[in-house]
Amino acid sequence: MVIVVMVIFGLLKFGQIMLEYGTFSGRISIRVLVFGILMEIFAGGYLFTYLQTILHSTAAEDPEPPMPPFANFFEEIFVPFFKLLAVALFCFGPAIGLGVWVLLTHQPEFSAGYLAFWAANIFGYVYFPMAFLSMAILDSIIAANPLVVVPSILKAPLEYVVVLALLGAAYGVNALGNFLIDKFFPEGMTTHSMGQLFVMLGSMAFQAFLSLYLLLVAVHLLGLLYVVKRDKLSWLGH
Repeated sequence: MVIVVMVIFGLLKFGQIMLEYGTFSGRISIRVLVFGILMEIFAGGYLFTYLQTILHSTAAEDPEPPMPPFANFFEEIFVPFFKLLAVALFCFGPAIGLGVWVLLTHQPEFSAGYLAFWAANIFGYVYFPMAFLSMAILDSIIAANPLVVVPSILKAPLEYVVVLALLGAAYGVNALGNFLIDKFFPEGMTTHSMGQLFVMLGSMAFQAFLSLYLLLVAVHLLGLLYVVKRDKLSWLGH
């Protein structure tokens, strides 16, 4: 499962590189940009479908890990990508808007706008996992609205904090790994030492494995939260 998700994240990273390369030095390459966008849609949609499969398998109390589905591009890739994009924009839209405003108005650090930006980021981080869970279980974007999400968080606060802690650990491992790799391997892929290159690639693989493993554990615990609190949540009317 971790290997599958590593491949998905690798495709997402490759799509981001294509989007950056498509506007390199101010010259826009439509072909490269389109390829990058299609790669992001494919990998993002497949990631959502796969994580939703893990949640459904956990909710059904299936002891076997799910196999990644891939049968219908439109239903299992295209539509899920825009569902994921919609819920991400809903959760982090205020932070994105405030971030753009802070940059355009050159707000100083610790100003009201700057603090509001970080508060909106924290809100998005706390809100997103439960919104993702409700949307995945109910298979509807409308399920990510505050009338469903906020009461659900309040009905399982301790369990939800554990999930948030694991997601924070996954993010922290990824951020710390990037910092250490940049510090110890400043030349990156341009190094002329094959030994340093292999050590760097091994470090990147270990960092990706550990952070994605924590992510999968957090998603599985999110599904277990639904199993344990199913009656209190009453999402499906029982």
